[in-house]
Amino acid sequence: MRLLRNYSLEGLSGISHMFDFVLIDKEERTIVIDVVSSQEVVERALSLKVRGYDVGASGCFLIVDKDIDYEVKELLNSIGVIIININRLDDLADFLRD
Repeated sequence: MRLLRNYSLEGLSGISHMFDFVLIDKEERTIVIDVVSSQEVVERALSLKVRGYDVGASGCFLIVDKDIDYEVKELLNSIGVIIININRLDDLADFLRD
């Protein structure tokens, strides 16, 4: 498994998309991850989903720094963006290692 930071992938559209992290497993399945502050969650989640779709990612994870409304989290989960709350950078490093 490879974890790449600030990594760009080219999509089916021919556009290169930048992600905060890209995780590629042994079977070459790709998971794209962005890290955002809670103020920009919805906009970045929608952007992540579109970019993830374009590059053929098998999963989209959005890491946020604070709790967000339950309804917003459920809406984003329903379109395939998994929200993860991480309050400190150390927690993020631990999460990505696991």
